[in-house]
Amino acid sequence: MKESTRLNITRADIWTRGLYMLLFVLAYNLAEAAIVLTAIFQFFCALITGTVNEPLLQFSKNATAYIKQVLEFLTFNSEERPFPFNPWPDEDHTGDEWLDDDFQDDDYSDTDVTHANVVEAHEVDDDMIAEDVIDEPKDSDFNDDAGTDKEK
Repeated sequence: MKESTRLNITRADIWTRGLYMLLFVLAYNLAEAAIVLTAIFQFFCALITGTVNEPLLQFSKNATAYIKQVLEFLTFNSEERPFPFNPWPDEDHTGDEWLDDDFQDDDYSDTDVTHANVVEAHEVDDDMIAEDVIDEPKDSDFNDDAGTDKEK
């Protein structure tokens, strides 16, 4: 074995970093599980209420920043040890559009569905009948029999 290899194998700082790496692999797995659970919960909050939980939005932003710090340390892209050896990341969340309490269908303008088929319901004899309506004429409307009334 080369002398330089023997010296590297016996360096205490490399072994110390290896122990920190094991610790941060565990921290990464815990943070990843927390992010997955938060994402699932936030999805159901958005599905049911139309908004997300703001404290969880802030937590998830900071947790993803923490995961980035851990991965940079594990891949030797940073010598700075993440939390608990340094402060927990404190970044502003960027999900403001999901915090709007007035999140309704009004948030989508009519131009979002321009030239699309719209289903319009008509009540006839206590039954609902759906009819396709479109905002521009169909090619079939220009046929020779276009002037005749069509029965519904």
